[in-house]
Amino acid sequence: MTDTLDNVRSEWLDWRRGGIGGSDIPAICGLSNFGSPVSVWADKTGRTEPTETTDRQRIGQVLEGALAQLFHERTGLHVLGEQTWCTHRAMPHFRCTVDGFVAESAESSIDDVLGTVQFKTDGRFGWPDGIPPSIRAQCVWEMGVTGLEHCWLAVLFAGFRFEVFELSMADCEADLDWLQGRAAAFWTDHVLADVAPAADDLDVTSSTIRTIWPDHVEGETADLSAIAAELDERARLKASVAVADKRIKVIDNTIRLALGDAETGTVDGVPVITYRSSLRAGYVVEPTTVRTLRTVTHKEKKAS
Repeated sequence: MTDTLDNVRSEWLDWRRGGIGGSDIPAICGLSNFGSPVSVWADKTGRTEPTETTDRQRIGQVLEGALAQLFHERTGLHVLGEQTWCTHRAMPHFRCTVDGFVAESAESSIDDVLGTVQFKTDGRFGWPDGIPPSIRAQCVWEMGVTGLEHCWLAVLFAGFRFEVFELSMADCEADLDWLQGRAAAFWTDHVLADVAPAADDLDVTSSTIRTIWPDHVEGETADLSAIAAELDERARLKASVAVADKRIKVIDNTIRLALGDAETGTVDGVPVITYRSSLRAGYVVEPTTVRTLRTVTHKEKKAS
């Protein structure tokens, strides 16, 4: 059984690498904290290997059956065809794996389904600002790939609160055009052309680059003439950071001298900074007491 599951996963990973999927599109469009254009490019061009399924992902997979049951009880609708691989009819590199299709009857055929459903688990208590952009992008992408007019989100919040959201293609056409345009350009300009996209400040981009090139080649050189301006800017920023760090140390010591043994510093009677003692763990050395400067927040100022 394990061999069968491993074979299916391997086949699915190969299929997924051959196109842009629902989890790729937020990363390509700068909407994800878990992926970036560079990490997707590295994956699609075979420069990195798929990561192992995390405990959180595995828990989410196991809970999908329970969420499908809750979805049915909440809406009266049925979930069919779980984990179906879908490919856009006109653009075969546009792909998605749907958690399930939504139908009015358990006996419905694929031609009678109303839309797709995504199952999510979220450690937060809700989405006060609405569906997060990264998840919304996945839903819109899924509707675009399948050609269906609706996508439901069945979400388990904080382990106990269940909520259902519905998106309609009629309200998302402009979003879909934008997503598909970005995806088409990315596939042509970066994956097929095998040209890395622009870098960004995400940790996943840094880790991807380190994974691709973990070691140097002795004696190897690279011509950086094309990014000479960035090298100059880096030097200027480094210098300004060093100057700023030095000035901050002077200011902090000035504040410490003025505070003496006081816990709180005030300006016109309003608390603005604290200088409290705390115990630093010893680990391999003896514990020591450390005092830390901390700016008083606006909320704390009002409370005082």
